[in-house]
Amino acid sequence: MQLTVRKSDGSSEIYLHTKVIGSIAAGLSESGSFEPDLAEHLAEAVTSFLRKRYEVSEVCSDEIHSMTEVVLSETGHGRAALALHEHRIQRQMRRNRTEVLYRVANDYTGEPLTKPWDKSVIVRDLVRRSLERELARAVAAEVETQALGLGFHELRSTLVHELVENQLWTMKQAEKSLTMYAMKNFTERKQVAAAV
Repeated sequence: MQLTVRKSDGSSEIYLHTKVIGSIAAGLSESGSFEPDLAEHLAEAVTSFLRKRYEVSEVCSDEIHSMTEVVLSETGHGRAALALHEHRIQRQMRRNRTEVLYRVANDYTGEPLTKPWDKSVIVRDLVRRSLERELARAVAAEVETQALGLGFHELRSTLVHELVENQLWTMKQAEKSLTMYAMKNFTERKQVAAAV
C-alpha cells in the first residue's frame, strides 16, 4: 500500500522514505552522532510503524514528524530528537514572521500589499507552469530555505521570483552536466568494448 502525506497546506504528496532518512540524519548531525546506517535503520522503524498503523493510505506530516522524534528518543538519541524539534519550531517561527511584498503603490504613499510567507504559492505557480508537483515542491523547499535564511521580515515578490528562477536554472545546469557525464561514460564504454 502506498502511503500519501497530507501536508499542512492541505495538499498531498507521496510518502518518501528518503525524506524521513534526511530528517533523522539532520537531527543526528545536529547532535554530533550521525551515522548513515543508523539514520537508515531508524527511518525504517518509522516507515514500518506508519505502514502497520494506518489502514487508510494517508498520514499527516505532523504525525510523521512526531513519530520520528519518538523513534529518536526511544533509541537513546534524545539530543537528536530535541534538535529536530527545535529546527521545526524555528522554521515555523521564521515562516510566521516573514511576509511577501507584492507591490508598492506608484507614489509610495499607499500601503504595500503584503501576504504571509506561503511556500504553496510557489508550488502552485510551478505546477501551472507544467512542472511536476514533486519537483515543484523540491524547488519551493529550496527557495524557502534560501528566502527565510536571509533573515528579513519582508521580502519583495520579485526577489522570491528570482530565487525560483535561479533554482530552476541550477537544476537545468545539473541535469545537463549529468547528461553530458552519462554520454561521455557511454562513449568510453563503447570504445572499450570495440577495442576488446
